[in-house]
Amino acid sequence: MSVAIGVALGVVIVVLFLGSTPLLLGRMIGASTAASPLTALVFFAVKALAALAVLVLLLDVGGLSDHVNLTAFGLAAVATSFLWT
Repeated sequence: MSVAIGVALGVVIVVLFLGSTPLLLGRMIGASTAASPLTALVFFAVKALAALAVLVLLLDVGGLSDHVNLTAFGLAAVATSFLWT
């Protein structure tokens, strides 16, 4: 059961992170091209903090790490990233 949760979580997180870039950043840059470098930098910082939060939640002993197979999560995240590009 924890393997399935790890795989599903890995795929969902990668799709959300990689899918949010063209979806949200494209709209933000389209609204104001002059602010696009600052917008991209802020968007990157928000995604980096979100990735850090996900890692903290996954590696918290006694938290999600007890219910999620981290190897399956990592392999699914890497495989999804490769398939995305």
